[in-house]
Amino acid sequence: MINIVETQMEGGRHLMINLSIINILKKTDSVAFYGDQEQIELISQTHKDIEFIPIRVQKDPPLWRIPFIIPSHLIILTKLLAQRKTLVILSIFPVTHYFFKIITLFFPKTKVKIILHGELKQITNYHNFLQKLLGVFLRKALSIKNENIKYIVLGNTIGKRILQQKWLNQNEMIIIDHPYDYTFEKKIHKADSQYIMFGSIGATSIQKGTHYFCELANKVENNQMKFSIVGGINSEIKPYLNDKIEYTNSTFLSREEFEERVSQLDAAVFFYNAEEYAYTSSGAFFDAIKFELPIFAIRNEFYDDFFTRFGEIGMLFDDKEEFFRYFNDPNLFQNFTVKKIIWKQNLEKMKKQLSEQDYFFR
Repeated sequence: MINIVETQMEGGRHLMINLSIINILKKTDSVAFYGDQEQIELISQTHKDIEFIPIRVQKDPPLWRIPFIIPSHLIILTKLLAQRKTLVILSIFPVTHYFFKIITLFFPKTKVKIILHGELKQITNYHNFLQKLLGVFLRKALSIKNENIKYIVLGNTIGKRILQQKWLNQNEMIIIDHPYDYTFEKKIHKADSQYIMFGSIGATSIQKGTHYFCELANKVENNQMKFSIVGGINSEIKPYLNDKIEYTNSTFLSREEFEERVSQLDAAVFFYNAEEYAYTSSGAFFDAIKFELPIFAIRNEFYDDFFTRFGEIGMLFDDKEEFFRYFNDPNLFQNFTVKKIIWKQNLEKMKKQLSEQDYFFR
């Protein structure tokens, strides 16, 4: 039996990566999942053979509730440690993480794997006192050494940065590509091939550079280019929206609606801030790979890694200005049509290799 615990994400949050990890683990042993009731209901739609135990998760609670949730999670995790079965933690609050690491020292026979996400950036890149404090707790948690604990790091570039910062040693980490389910039901693509539909995938925000996508759509005069936002609309992005962009006013899309709209795209556009995403593996990027969409993005270490390993899977630009110039090239449609053949071949190769990875549980 492998115990899997999701202490923070509710509903559809992190659903795809959590499902992917469950699929990997089920190949090796029976599984019990502890998590939010709504997420349990979503997982149970495709996984009937899992033992589900609902718990209260810690996704954006009021500050007054945090001191009550932390002890409740520590009690659950301590009980699971006592079972001496492999424990996989999909996400964990930094304060809980710190005290949990101390508790693990009293259970030397239990193997633990902890997935690291974007919380790492709070150690060096914080915007307020609370984030700074959480970064301190996370840094202290990582400094507690226990040979039975392995951290799952979602990307080569993230692993290299962690080593450079000396937060963890090589033998404390297992570095993998973001787990993902690349299977999907083929949908009928848009019938009109006289234009290229560029899409911004995933939840919108200034942090993700969605406002630049809106600016790009507004400045492109070529009628053969169309633009679509496929994801929830954050309130801070609403002032940047314009009539050249297709979007819905919903703050969250169901997976069915999301996949239906992504299947209408020809390419995915990313304006992610390199520093904000230095320690975060983009799920939206892997959504694009799943649907074999060429990547158009501003160059950073994350994209360079995949372009180096798998060849051209789209276009990378040095800055926003070069990005905008490319999209105003009158020959863009013709160039895209020619290049998409090699892009598609490389994307198919990339998806095949990533889906066949043996990962870390075999």
